[in-house]
Parts: sequence; structure tokens; C-alpha cells
Amino acid sequence: MGNYSKEDKIPAENFMGTIAVNVDNEKLSDKMFREMIRNTLPIVEFPRNDEERVEELKRLIPLEMDPFAQLSLQKELDNLTKY
Repeated sequence: MGNYSKEDKIPAENFMGTIAVNVDNEKLSDKMFREMIRNTLPIVEFPRNDEERVEELKRLIPLEMDPFAQLSLQKELDNLTKY
């Protein structure tokens, strides 16, 4: 696999859209479809782990001086930890 820069990366959501659009594409053979997936995977940027974000929010909330920003961060934390 090659070296890719941040500019080469695509969000995982976009990649999933590409898969969804092409899964029933009769012009792509199974082999071509797998090759497309294999060639694209190295540049897919997957979302951060929620656990990492929870720890980051726990660290940031007490440091935030703006009450509105603090509330926003707290809401995000609550959404990530409600289940």
C-alpha cells in the first residue's frame, strides 16, 4: 500500500455511498467490484472511536470557560454515553 496524505482521504460515509451505488451495478463484475473496494480502502478515513472522544470530552469540558461551549460539549458527551 502506498503513502497517502490527508488530502487523499475520503470519509467512510462517502465510501459506503460508493459501495451502495455499485453493489448492483451489472457493468462491474464481482472481481472488478472487489478490486475497487481493495484499491479504495487505503484512503478511507474511518470515524474516531467513540471511547476516545468520550475521554477527550471529559478532559475538555472542565477547561472550557464559555458556558455555551461547555454545554455543547456536555450534550455531545451525553449523547455518546447514554447507552
